[in-house]
Amino acid sequence: MEREIRTLQSLAMRGDGWTPPIIKTVASQGLGIDELAAAVSAYESYLREKNLALNKSVENWQERLVEMLRDTLLEKAREKIGKGGLSRYAAEVAEHKRDPYTLVEEIAAGLEKS
Repeated sequence: MEREIRTLQSLAMRGDGWTPPIIKTVASQGLGIDELAAAVSAYESYLREKNLALNKSVENWQERLVEMLRDTLLEKAREKIGKGGLSRYAAEVAEHKRDPYTLVEEIAAGLEKS
C-alpha cells in the first residue's frame, strides 16, 4: 500500500509544494498516532513559514462563498418562479417552445430587477 501511495504522490504536483509523508498507523493498537500528529504539525508549520496558510484559507473561503451565493440565488429564483413555474418552464423546453439557455437568462435578468 505504501508503495502505491508513493507512486501516486510522484504523479501529482501539489500547489503548495509539500510532499506529505506517509505515516503508518494502526488505529486499533494506537500505533503511529504520535508520528501522525507530528506530521500534521510539520505541515501547519510549513504553511506558516511559506505564508501559505492565509492563501489556503482565502481559496477555501472563495469556494465556500461561491457555494453560498449559488444557494442563495437558487432560492431567490425558486421564490420568483413560484410553485408550478419550474414544471411549466420544463414542459415548454421539453415541447421545444422555449430555448433553455434563453429561459435561464430571462430568469436571471428577472432576479436582477428584484
